[in-house]
Amino acid sequence: MTGISTAVEFINAKPVFCVDGVPTNPLIYSLTQMPGGRWSWEELPQFCIQQFASIGFKLFQVHIYFHHIWNQDGSISIDLAQRQLRGVLDVCPDAVLFIRLHVTPPYWWILQNMQECTQYADGPLEVEDVSGLEVFGSHDLERVPRPSMASLKWRQESGQKIREFCGLLSATDEGSRVGAIHVASGVFHEWHYWGFIQHEPDISQPMTSAFRDWLARKYHDDEGLQKAWNQPDITLARVEVPGVQERRTTCAGIFRDPQREQKVIDYFECHHEVVADTLLHFCRAVKESWPRSIVTGVFYGYLYNLFDRSATGGHLSIQKVLESPFVDYMSAPQSYLKAHRRMGGTGQSRGLADAARLHGKLFLDEMDQATHADKMREGYTDQVTENLHDDIVIVRRNMVMPFTRGMGMWFYDFGPTNVCGWWSDPALLDEIRKSKEVLDRYYPQPCHSRSDVLFVVDAMVFARLASDGKSDPITESLCLNSASTAVYLSGAGVDFAYLFDLDRINLDAYRVVIFANCFCLTDRDRKLINKVRSKQRHLIWYYAPGFNNGSTLDVRHIIDVCQISVKAAEIALPADQIFNIDEAHVYRTTTDVPTAGEKSALPCFVVDDPQAIAVAWESRDRAVTVARKDGSEWVSWFCTLPLTDPKVLNAILRYCGVHTYQSEGGDLVQDGNGILLFHSATPGEKKLSLRNGKTIEFVAPKHCTALFDSTTGTRLL
Repeated sequence: MTGISTAVEFINAKPVFCVDGVPTNPLIYSLTQMPGGRWSWEELPQFCIQQFASIGFKLFQVHIYFHHIWNQDGSISIDLAQRQLRGVLDVCPDAVLFIRLHVTPPYWWILQNMQECTQYADGPLEVEDVSGLEVFGSHDLERVPRPSMASLKWRQESGQKIREFCGLLSATDEGSRVGAIHVASGVFHEWHYWGFIQHEPDISQPMTSAFRDWLARKYHDDEGLQKAWNQPDITLARVEVPGVQERRTTCAGIFRDPQREQKVIDYFECHHEVVADTLLHFCRAVKESWPRSIVTGVFYGYLYNLFDRSATGGHLSIQKVLESPFVDYMSAPQSYLKAHRRMGGTGQSRGLADAARLHGKLFLDEMDQATHADKMREGYTDQVTENLHDDIVIVRRNMVMPFTRGMGMWFYDFGPTNVCGWWSDPALLDEIRKSKEVLDRYYPQPCHSRSDVLFVVDAMVFARLASDGKSDPITESLCLNSASTAVYLSGAGVDFAYLFDLDRINLDAYRVVIFANCFCLTDRDRKLINKVRSKQRHLIWYYAPGFNNGSTLDVRHIIDVCQISVKAAEIALPADQIFNIDEAHVYRTTTDVPTAGEKSALPCFVVDDPQAIAVAWESRDRAVTVARKDGSEWVSWFCTLPLTDPKVLNAILRYCGVHTYQSEGGDLVQDGNGILLFHSATPGEKKLSLRNGKTIEFVAPKHCTALFDSTTGTRLL
């Protein structure tokens, strides 16, 4: 049986989805997994597939669960999978099919292998009601039986079933049109650890064994472990996974002290490596068993909007996945935070497309934002649009955001409600068609960065911090979610990178580098940062850079990194700051730190350096909260709290010599892949300054997304 071959190839400075060697703009329509909308052959899903096929879509995604195809006698039945694929091909015979393959084993396997299941430090397993018509895995956030991510039996047996499934399906007519398999498991199919938001996994025997093996590889013997943990009586054979109290207690505000809490730090690092190893095992099984070249993908690399539970259920082992040859693309939905989804918001993904591109991997945004036709959608009423005009504005923004970074996206159809049909309005479909035609036309252009700001983040640092938002209201909420919002809306072009990738990046274009949550800096990290300190570049440090050097917590580490003297201090909260950037730019801002109380116990650090130039003060205590210090080769800025006001950040970036597309910021402006994206919730006269000196002036209506040619300024939509 001949069939299509697919691959992700690096072409025109970006990863490109290729079908039989032909570059294909990765715009996809996906059915939901919900009853009523999940089976492609049924009436409503068929209608929605036909609608997207009629406007030029050729890439379609469907769900297939092991629950439906792995029989209790051990056999694999592909009848349902064939029917699922055939339902799409009946509508669009030349479709390229993406399968979201759910590799969590069926209920019968779980009940037969309870010793392989996740156990929780905060309580026993609960009985799961699996009666009625529901989605398999809908209780994943509860303490119900699910295979431990460390279960070698699950890896082996599900891996073997993947191989059998791929071998059988690839030999069929339907399988000949499969171009990608998206390997899914964990909460929401997204490789979050089971129960992670409210519960504390995983104290099972498989995880305990994995933790002991991981420690043996790291420390080699009992003596090495005893020294690292400062526990003279501990042995590798007696190690247990940390319990609730160990996880929820930190010794230094939001920070875990390596001298006293290395056990918890080690566990969370192991916990995330185990998840990464498991998903890579399954992706490898796909690669090695499909007879033709095929693309594999996973949900992974989430950084924003992790419910302040990154240590327990985030994606901290991102470096391992980025460097693996078994994953071709990563995916994430656009952030669900109001500041990101609302009209005038950033439309940003929960993951870093720039990091994927740097490693030659594709990144696919999942667009699952409700339209005005779905006002009854529970829990997201503040994100549902008001009318068809607003639908068009939001859809255009969400389609083009990943495109400006050389990436793609899919429409994930949850409406209305949770079936399908969000985009069935003819006018909205026509807008999607027009936007797709523009993006298809610009897709062959190179995707070189046009940014001169680099926003640097660290994922693994969460293993060294308090593991919930009440204990750590700073890192996710302010340093990542709010600070990224501010930089997106600052009017400047910005790229995003992980700390470990600094040596992969050509830094020449960047005038400013912002270090957002780089609170743990090892000797290797500091060597990487030394390469950034040149060419009069401005380095902006948020909160507590390098406070942890991998061994100790010390304010002197911050001073050494920033070359600005700081001291620990309590500041009044919310933090009311007065900025005096220069005579023309004086601002007053308030930064709220949720759940922190009236006085910070985080700790906080303020500037104590007479040689530094004060830029901002806390209005009540007059402590210097932002200061600048000019060096012979670079300029250092220390910020007690991250800069979360786009107008303040705009003024600072312009002071640093950054090109800004807008004079004061506040609107979303993104420039990439030949297109300039503008999105705003405020009407009025707008002026955009292109990098080549040309200007664009226009009157924006209330709620606007406009597309321009990045070079000529010609209006595209």
